[in-house]
Amino acid sequence: MRSIQNNFYWNAPIWDEVLCPKTIETAAPSSRVWVSDVVVLKVHDNGAFHRGSYFSGNFLIDQPDDKDSFKPDDIESFLKAPDLVDVYCLWFGHRLKTRGLEFTVDPNKLELRLNYMGFVVSDLSEKRWIESRKRSL
Repeated sequence: MRSIQNNFYWNAPIWDEVLCPKTIETAAPSSRVWVSDVVVLKVHDNGAFHRGSYFSGNFLIDQPDDKDSFKPDDIESFLKAPDLVDVYCLWFGHRLKTRGLEFTVDPNKLELRLNYMGFVVSDLSEKRWIESRKRSL
């Protein structure tokens, strides 16, 4: 049975222009969640780029509740031209209103994992931001 811990993406606050930097070079994976029976993109060697930062890790590209969810039938076309990929990952604790974040990716540094069970990156931020959030709670 598909499982995504607490439906982390859609339950997060919507993008905030004040709290979310438009671009930053020092963002990195800052939290993760457990998922099972979903499609995940494994990015190797900083093969993903978003808003000024490069990343590696396991990223969720499949959401059971999303009508535009990644479908296994899309695998062949995805593997042919995966330059831009929507992933369900927060940016500084916030989500986009209607879709996931769009990563620019290096196709040579990707691995698609079907029926994945394990941890995925759930937020990209930076240590300074994480510490300030802890103080404000």
